[in-house]
Amino acid sequence: MKKLVVLFALVGLFLVGCQDSGDVGIVGPDNSAKITNSSASVSFLKMPASLEPRPLHKDMSFEITPQTGGHISYTESYMSATGMVTVDLDLRFPPNSVSETMTVIVDVSNDELTGEISLSFGPSPTTFLKPAYLTFKVTGLDPNSLPSDPKDITFVYFDNGIYVPMKAQLIKVDPSIGTLEVKEGEMPHFSRYGYAT
Repeated sequence: MKKLVVLFALVGLFLVGCQDSGDVGIVGPDNSAKITNSSASVSFLKMPASLEPRPLHKDMSFEITPQTGGHISYTESYMSATGMVTVDLDLRFPPNSVSETMTVIVDVSNDELTGEISLSFGPSPTTFLKPAYLTFKVTGLDPNSLPSDPKDITFVYFDNGIYVPMKAQLIKVDPSIGTLEVKEGEMPHFSRYGYAT
């Protein structure tokens, strides 16, 4: 029997964003790329404003099966006051990551495409038998809007009331040219994921 699952990939869209309620901390295993004090608050980085209006939603769907997994890619570009901004998202479910076939609908909201550089996947919590792999790259950010030290930026996800640094093949941050990239990040369940300080 097929399940219908809705996946919301929301690249935050308000010019002035806010932190999640509760200012929960970042915690991680000893081998995580960034370990901070659990009392530190999480603040998601922001997208630059678009120079022209954007469509409200783009709907896509794909199927995940136990035998073959599933895959979807999405790319969007827009012009900001400082140049072209591009968002690339690739989500891959390996074989045996789910126990039954699911149709996943991706609803990408991009009104004005401004706001927090974060993704919310739902319904939450949906946990997988094997992690899905998320590649998420943003280019063309204003270097003046980013912390100058790459160590001050991490890619986190919400897990049991706290933000945890994501395990990934590569997390690359280059504030000098306004590029942030996560390659093959392990996504154990649907939740909120994003670049934060």
